[in-house]
Amino acid sequence: MDIRIEGLKAVFATYIGIIALIVGDSYRHIIVLLLLMGVDTVIGWIKGFKLKKWKSNKARWGAVGKIVELMIIACLYGLDWVFETNFLKYIGIYYFGICEIGSVFENFAEMGGNVPNGMIELLKETQYNIGSESVKKVKKMIDSLFGGDGENGSDK
Repeated sequence: MDIRIEGLKAVFATYIGIIALIVGDSYRHIIVLLLLMGVDTVIGWIKGFKLKKWKSNKARWGAVGKIVELMIIACLYGLDWVFETNFLKYIGIYYFGICEIGSVFENFAEMGGNVPNGMIELLKETQYNIGSESVKKVKKMIDSLFGGDGENGSDK
């Protein structure tokens, strides 16, 4: 994890969040995030099928990651309510939105799409996010409890 990249994503998300606070209607921003998640999921599946690397295991954990991201945003909504602020949810929404956009472009590039080389390197650095890291920790805990590596089993 590069703390500079994470800091830039958080600053950018905060900046857009402040603009969104002024504009209002946070439910529309959630809808856009959900659409980005859907596009990322579909492009990820297409990439997996095209490169013959599709695994239900990877798709399942990707879905869990998106659910974790939405749970974090729900917690930010709660914090906004408790502390009577109105900007934390926007920071979360735009932080994860940036991650989803980066993932879409990265998947497109891995399928052979025309993406500039410098952008590919930047996208690889921006792929880390709180949701995916949380899922990795949960997956590791589950694997240690049940003695699996997560790659074997009925996910073929």
